[in-house]
Amino acid sequence: MESLLVEKKVEYLIGMHVSKLRDELLTATAKIDSLSREIDTLKSKVSRLNSMALEPRNGSPVNREPVKREGPAGKFTSEDVAIGKIFYFGKS
Repeated sequence: MESLLVEKKVEYLIGMHVSKLRDELLTATAKIDSLSREIDTLKSKVSRLNSMALEPRNGSPVNREPVKREGPAGKFTSEDVAIGKIFYFGKS
């Protein structure tokens, strides 16, 4: 009689664990399917963006003006910025 109760208890515990594992497996499978669909969506977006980047743009070409280089501000000479003045360490 006692062995029958122990056997039923073990069967019940195993059944609970099996149903819990089945639920976790179904949840994991659903999550994997969701992630797979999201990956496919992202792949299609990336391929669409790559094809858009490769297509030449229709429109007038941009006319760029040459960069105007201005001289240094102020009226400095090469003697004003001599290396000796820049690296003067107190020696004369």
